[in-house]
Amino acid sequence: MAKPNNLELIAQRAKSAGYQYGDYAERDKERGRTRFDKKTLAAQNQMLDVYLAWCSNATGVPLEQCDTRFLSQGVPLAKLEELKDFWRFFALQSSGRLTLPDGSKTNRPTVVTLRGKAKVWKSGFLRRTGQQLSEEETAEINRWLKDDLPYEETSEGNPYCHNLQKPKFNFQSGDLDRLIDQVWSGQDTRHIYDRNRLQFHLQLLWFCDAGARRGALLKHGVPYKDIHLVLSPHQGWPQFFYKLAQRHVKNNKDPDLRTFGNTCRQHPVLRYDSVSIILMLAVVDGALNREDLTRMMENGGEGHVEWSKQCRDLPICRSVDQQGEVHETKPMTQDSFIEMFKMFLMQAGYTSIPGYLFLPGSIHMIRRELGKQLDGLYTEVERSQHLTQADKAVFGQSYTADTSSCDGLSAFLREKPDHRAVEYFQGLAQFRHEGLPTQLPAALKDEISRNPAVLEWDRKITQTSDKETRKEAMQKRQKTVDKLQKIMLEEHRREFSASLKRHKLFNGHQAQLPNPDLDDPIHKLRPEMARLAQKMARTLSASQQDRLDAMEDMLSLLAAPTVYYRPGEEPQDGKCPYCSKEIQSISDRRAWCKHIHRCRKRAEAEKREVQFSTLRFCYFCNLFLTGDEWGHHCENHLTQSLKHCGSITFRHTLIRPAFCLICRQMKYRTPATRMRYWARDSDAIYHMEEEHEWPWSCPDCNFIGKSSEACYHHLHDAHGYQLAKKRKHAGPSPVDTSDNCTSKLVRLTPSSPEVSGTDLTFNGPLKIVKSTKNKVDAVDTIVDDRSLLETPNLRLSSSAMSPTANLDLASTAKSSLALLGGCSWDNLTPNIGSPAMKPSVYDAQQGDGRRLPTDEIAMDTNPVGDSSSCGVSRLPTPCATTDTDTGSATPSPVVSEGKKRRIKFITTAHQSEPTDDIVSPPAPKKCRIALKIKPRNVSGKEHAGGDIAIVQGRDKQTEIEKATKTRIILKTSSCHSYYRRPTTPLKTWLSGTASSRSRWTLEEDERVCRMKQANYSWAEIQRALPHRSRGSIQVRYSTKLR
Repeated sequence: MAKPNNLELIAQRAKSAGYQYGDYAERDKERGRTRFDKKTLAAQNQMLDVYLAWCSNATGVPLEQCDTRFLSQGVPLAKLEELKDFWRFFALQSSGRLTLPDGSKTNRPTVVTLRGKAKVWKSGFLRRTGQQLSEEETAEINRWLKDDLPYEETSEGNPYCHNLQKPKFNFQSGDLDRLIDQVWSGQDTRHIYDRNRLQFHLQLLWFCDAGARRGALLKHGVPYKDIHLVLSPHQGWPQFFYKLAQRHVKNNKDPDLRTFGNTCRQHPVLRYDSVSIILMLAVVDGALNREDLTRMMENGGEGHVEWSKQCRDLPICRSVDQQGEVHETKPMTQDSFIEMFKMFLMQAGYTSIPGYLFLPGSIHMIRRELGKQLDGLYTEVERSQHLTQADKAVFGQSYTADTSSCDGLSAFLREKPDHRAVEYFQGLAQFRHEGLPTQLPAALKDEISRNPAVLEWDRKITQTSDKETRKEAMQKRQKTVDKLQKIMLEEHRREFSASLKRHKLFNGHQAQLPNPDLDDPIHKLRPEMARLAQKMARTLSASQQDRLDAMEDMLSLLAAPTVYYRPGEEPQDGKCPYCSKEIQSISDRRAWCKHIHRCRKRAEAEKREVQFSTLRFCYFCNLFLTGDEWGHHCENHLTQSLKHCGSITFRHTLIRPAFCLICRQMKYRTPATRMRYWARDSDAIYHMEEEHEWPWSCPDCNFIGKSSEACYHHLHDAHGYQLAKKRKHAGPSPVDTSDNCTSKLVRLTPSSPEVSGTDLTFNGPLKIVKSTKNKVDAVDTIVDDRSLLETPNLRLSSSAMSPTANLDLASTAKSSLALLGGCSWDNLTPNIGSPAMKPSVYDAQQGDGRRLPTDEIAMDTNPVGDSSSCGVSRLPTPCATTDTDTGSATPSPVVSEGKKRRIKFITTAHQSEPTDDIVSPPAPKKCRIALKIKPRNVSGKEHAGGDIAIVQGRDKQTEIEKATKTRIILKTSSCHSYYRRPTTPLKTWLSGTASSRSRWTLEEDERVCRMKQANYSWAEIQRALPHRSRGSIQVRYSTKLR
């Protein structure tokens, strides 16, 4: 027995450490588990919320009172039959994630899910109420969920749940090789920063080596202190090996104190070598000095490698944001790894596995394959320690595939086993097919844009005026689109996979699919990436020099800036090498390389003593060329095929512009014209819309465009263009009526006979102008008078329609169309005489009932004076008409009460034919002719002299109280695209030029520069460019070319 003094010391030590008798008496009375982590508490609360919803539905108690009434301490358990009804309620409100054997998605949970949820509900109910479900009732609920509920049906004939489980397959060594090939040599469907690429490669090797669970490596990350690296020379060469200490394994309650280690060596094959990646990440992060590493390897060092103290707690694999910035402490997220895992599987040709709606991202596929291979090499205890760290029974329950690993017949016949069939049905290779699409075709994307859910969000966005609400609605719309695209892509891949399997089955080879460009522009711009891809593709042992070269390339990729700079345009000390401006002072990262590129171009122009605008840049060769050199240079590139004609941007920098697919295939055009390019796909497509006939064909792809929509889809699917939401040839666009709220619309086409002065017939509802006395209304309202449609040939001179019986509007519109370039002036005959002396529109309509076409395009207006000498026919004076019911004079609706009125004629655009090598001006987008009628007072003599024929033609009962004369002002203009300057139609008509100015071409610029340098006069230059005015040539030279 210890001495009394020692007993007192024991008590004193306990009290000094904080012991006090009875402090936890009440807590110690509790039985069972009382401490839960956040994840477990969240799962319990979710189940209890569903239970409260069922209680409210069953008893009618309001939801806000259910928590107090049904989950308070001491509340008794529900009866067994009531609990069964609750689980029916839970099953019907759930939505399953697995798919049925036919590939359709199940809308009900599985038996395994329900039994797991029942266990969570039991523990949560015990925590809240202190009442525990008895063992007997627990067994009955579990039996009923497994044996009875799956075979019950609702009143609609649907099951409550399904008795199925997730299918289990293994991720084998061949799948690892294909995934690594895709990481380094494949074409990514989305941009991946090089650090993420290396981190994914490293973690994939860790999972294959340690068989770790996803959360063990990804949730908290692996810090440098958990990599115990050792250098040990082997056969005269430095060789590393290390121990990976796993802290966050399953059921490890003390991760700071307990770890489970797995060892790994430096593999002779580079693609399986995780040590090289760890070393380069450590050098970039500052955990290891590069000079120290070089000394270790060159001097044959040996021993434990120490990391720098400031980096010991730093995760090796860290999060990278969208700008390419590496987070200081945040580890790489699980979602990032799983997204890349699924993306590389999809790019490698894998399709969805039966039982899964999408490609599985389960790490258990790797763990099952590793456990199978360990099972034949190590004891049961060793295998369980490596995979599950403790429990030997877990492997047999959860880490075996659905297919047996045994060749039973060979064993029965005492023959050598053949496991080829076993490997096939346990692995993922059976679900892989080369050539599966990785992106949705444009036709399916258009179908998604017409989905009711997307259209509903479009309606909400249109009706929302609040900025924040609109932004939130747009984000939700994008999430809806992403979800629909994900589902539709899997369906499309599944259908495509079935056709590929059938082709291979009956033909013995893979279907021939269109091949992409042989040269990857990303690899060409970064030679270190190309070299690494070649080394990673090898399956033989790498030499020491190859390994060192690969590590240098890795380090170069990791140290690269987040913005790509072309060779010769790299910043120096963070400044522009040409103007010394701080690059980071520019807020937009996309403008960093653009700024240096412009400065480089300016310096190149000064060096060559040429005009800035005459230099052309070749994105393939990274060279600036003059106009004379450019044509010959383009010939070399045109000899090479180019499948991807859309623009390519890498790290905020344009590395390849968009080309015109149709121009490149026109071999009779000059090389410079065929190699025209644009920075954006939308601009290149706009050029195709304006300059080429639609639909068109693509000889290189054997594509024949049967419709404009098919041509758009071909641009997206075969040539990599990103399509705009609004397309010119996608369908009829609505007429712009933003400024005609007071107008009467008469819709005409330039080529139709309805443009003549003697034929005018209306078809469909007409917009009638109602007069108003409210001076605040600057314009009259528009209404549809459908009662006027009862007469098939509605007369323009009808009193209900307009009193201007002798107003020759069609003749005026015909003259106006000539000004707009809508139809040829030579084909028109202006009315030189007074229109009042000619037959009226009404007279001409009696014998001809031709109708107006319904397709039209609107046009903007510029004022043209009525006194101009352009040869436009003089317009008649509208006057009052007699009301047939009252016999009184009725003022015209067009000029009632002395107000200004408008009559508009909307016409279609005239398509000009493109000429060879010269970009023809695109047709006007819109055409609008507005006739503004302004009343003015004149003397009776002037009125009688000017319009005597009209006065004599009136009814005798008509009295003119006040002589009036009407001035009609014709407004016309051309509406051009955003980069063209509007042209006054009157001036262009008088000068004999087109009504829309064409864009300056490269050939015109070069001709002006050459002639000016040769001291030609402006008159001689203008004669060389007859379609350009001298003033426009001078302005072009002084502002753009000099």
